[in-house]
Amino acid sequence: LINRAKAEVYISMDCTTIDGYRTIIEYPVFGRMNVSAPLGSYTYVAWVGGRDFQGWFRLGKGDSLEITFEKDKVTIK
Repeated sequence: LINRAKAEVYISMDCTTIDGYRTIIEYPVFGRMNVSAPLGSYTYVAWVGGRDFQGWFRLGKGDSLEITFEKDKVTIK
């Protein structure tokens, strides 16, 4: 998780794991943070400086994702 927005960032991720369980993971994002998360499908809501962004991604075995927050967008790669 990378906060490049120079603003307050918070992300809430709703995950359905590969075993069918549901979990919600939430973080305030300060600077650059490394976090661990279960494998599965995710939908998220991110608040960046009071503005909300929504999307989805999938985390599979061996995947390493980078979620970057800027004032006008959220990028996942």
